[in-house]
Amino acid sequence: MVYGIIAEGKSDLAVITNVLKGLKGVDSADINYCVPELDYDETDLSQMPSEAYSSWSVVKKHCLEKTLIRDFFDSPLDEECCLIIQIDSEERTLIGYDVHEPPKENTELYFTTVRENIILKIKEWLSESFDNLYFAITIEEVESWILPLYFKGKKDTGCFINVKDKFLKEANKNIDKKDRKHL
Repeated sequence: MVYGIIAEGKSDLAVITNVLKGLKGVDSADINYCVPELDYDETDLSQMPSEAYSSWSVVKKHCLEKTLIRDFFDSPLDEECCLIIQIDSEERTLIGYDVHEPPKENTELYFTTVRENIILKIKEWLSESFDNLYFAITIEEVESWILPLYFKGKKDTGCFINVKDKFLKEANKNIDKKDRKHL
């Protein structure tokens, strides 16, 4: 099986890669990083707007155009292909993303509804169905996926106002002071 990934960023690719390796035993050679490309270095990135290498709007663009998706599924490989589309829910209320915001009264229902609404939006962008298409919806951002590994308190990351800041605080507790400047 060959896995393709269209994601918002490199950290999202890293998390999905590790999930695939850990849960499915997938080898890195069987993963095709469609978006963003991993070949960009810091010089390339400093000269490009973030939209050029990936963001929710780039994920949307590829869903609307479908060229990259069709090319992935139509590859001449004899192996079965599976495509994962990753997108954060953090920007879901922005113009162009436009995902309905459910009430936050019931946290579990809230997360499920946000995920379902985003999947519906992606399917709307695609305007056609594809076999072996999966969705990795990050509620709110990728740091919310890995925060429970560091935070010894609540495992429900939806209770934090700024998940990224909480993750950095918790992760920094486990890092030597000399290495903290890199986070």
